[in-house]
Amino acid sequence: DIAERTLICVWKSPPISMPSTTISEKTGIPRSTIDSVYAKACNRGFEPNAHIFSIKDEHVKNSKRTGRP
Repeated sequence: DIAERTLICVWKSPPISMPSTTISEKTGIPRSTIDSVYAKACNRGFEPNAHIFSIKDEHVKNSKRTGRP
């Protein structure tokens, strides 16, 4: 959910810079998913090294799915 994805971004970002394996151990989320969530957030405009730290919904929300509902 959006709260878990936000937490992943906070933990992986400086100054915490928690390794994906540690986040996986704490949350039960696979390491590959953690890396994917963080990469998507960065691609969507999340700047972990910005002077003012800000995570917006559009950085971590689910993508639109195509196809049948």
